[in-house]
Amino acid sequence: MKFIYLTFILSCLYAFFSECNAKESVVYEYDAAGNRTARYIVTEDSDEQPGALRGAFAESDDITKSDSPITLGDLTMEAYPNPTNGPVVIDIKGDTDQPMNVEVFSNVGASLMSKAVELGRNMIDLSSYSDGQYIVVVTLGADKSTSFKVIKGN
Repeated sequence: MKFIYLTFILSCLYAFFSECNAKESVVYEYDAAGNRTARYIVTEDSDEQPGALRGAFAESDDITKSDSPITLGDLTMEAYPNPTNGPVVIDIKGDTDQPMNVEVFSNVGASLMSKAVELGRNMIDLSSYSDGQYIVVVTLGADKSTSFKVIKGN
């Protein structure tokens, strides 16, 4: 009985100390609209080369890039950085002669800002607003629009 107890204690200690050598961190992946699409736990072993990853994340090749453009008709847009601490650049590419507008809404639906935008780089500044999630709606003409989420935090 003492042998079984001692074996159990030693195996618990081994499991505990082997986990102490591993460093874990959480990596999040976002789509172009700012929505979190995946969460991975990345483990770095102290025995391996620094930065070497193991597990499903290290072997996965089909990770969707978060910088895929947002489309609106014939236009493509990218919004960055997301998450942000204030300024957000909305880069609009394509060809149109229709007026474009950007409107920012709080997470409860209150309209916070509205401004006309053009092709190329446009900036919206969220630095005067509190940390949280915001919905950005880009409207093209009178009948086309798309929206994406922007996360503001320090």
